[in-house]
Amino acid sequence: SLNHLSYILSCLQTKPVFDAGNTPAMADIDTPKLVFELNTLGLELQHYIWAMIGLRYIPSVIYRVRMMTVFEADVVSEVTNIQQISTVEDLKEVGD
Repeated sequence: SLNHLSYILSCLQTKPVFDAGNTPAMADIDTPKLVFELNTLGLELQHYIWAMIGLRYIPSVIYRVRMMTVFEADVVSEVTNIQQISTVEDLKEVGD
């Protein structure tokens, strides 16, 4: 896995910006460009993140991706605000 991590780091270090000019596959999608920025975190914060997802720390990198485009046509529907939350116990009481 360290080899994969090294490959990703070297790839995004030499080419942090992907657009239709330098990546032909980007011409077929509606996103104008993607910019990858290495997000360096302290060791303590990295351990905290891994603990929050329930795993022990393994070597990793975090990148911030900018310039992602969201289109209104991709929105399937809007939902109303949550008015009430029912638990399983609430449903059992109604059934009794």
